[in-house]
Amino acid sequence: MMTKPSNTDNIRAFSNVPSALVSAFGDEGDLTRQHLLNPAIFSLLTAGAVNPAALSANVQRLLPSLREEQSRGEEPDLLVQIRARIEGKAILDAGCGQGYLSRILARMGARVTGIEPAESWYRYALQREQTERLGINYLQKDLSLFELAPASFDYVIANMVFMDIPDYLPALHNCVASLKNNGGLIISLLHPCFEELASFWQEGATETNYFHEYALKQRYGHLIHRPLSTYLNDIIQAGCVLQKVLEPALDATVAKQHQAEKYAHTPGYIVLYATRSEPRSWRE
Repeated sequence: MMTKPSNTDNIRAFSNVPSALVSAFGDEGDLTRQHLLNPAIFSLLTAGAVNPAALSANVQRLLPSLREEQSRGEEPDLLVQIRARIEGKAILDAGCGQGYLSRILARMGARVTGIEPAESWYRYALQREQTERLGINYLQKDLSLFELAPASFDYVIANMVFMDIPDYLPALHNCVASLKNNGGLIISLLHPCFEELASFWQEGATETNYFHEYALKQRYGHLIHRPLSTYLNDIIQAGCVLQKVLEPALDATVAKQHQAEKYAHTPGYIVLYATRSEPRSWRE
């Protein structure tokens, strides 16, 4: 069995991702973020007022228009609805990568803090902020070690992050502690039940027991497999109330266009939404 890497090992590996790959991630993220994760996240941020399917169907038009039309004060109705729910909210983008989601949220009027430990990703996010001046506060910190100001965020979003943190419980608890009472925690993950959909799983899996925690080698760093129940129970034990679980499906037309039909009928990703209840010590 592969030895479990440390947080430092993974941060170092992700820091080695070439700048060209970081930049190529784009302003709306990759295919799955554009059509699966972003719509799910914004649906949760708007308390279901915006349907994920409507967002997914219009994502190629909506997010570019957010950049292009903002200076003229013109926005599609759907973006107006989203902005009305997000504007002025304090949001932590926990493990923000190159900052694509932070920038989208900031353009919608949110007050955004982005935390990213890996050098190449953090550097790109910071350079974009220095150019675009969206008011995003970026911090290069290990989420597992850095204690945020308590009860300071309306929402914390960990978008495809926790499965990349070997020792993730301190990171989870730091995120929960930074939430205001009844604040929302949004976590997206590679679906633990269907990780075999990912090409790297087929290439590098040496352990396949779903009930075990184990490391899967990726091109850069390792993904840590945990049973879904581990995440759900840890969220509850951290003092949150689970509110909603989304397993987004890729539109059949989009799936065919990108030769990703497997994501049209099997959930490759899962998005969890919980709210912080009464503060408690995770060491109890």
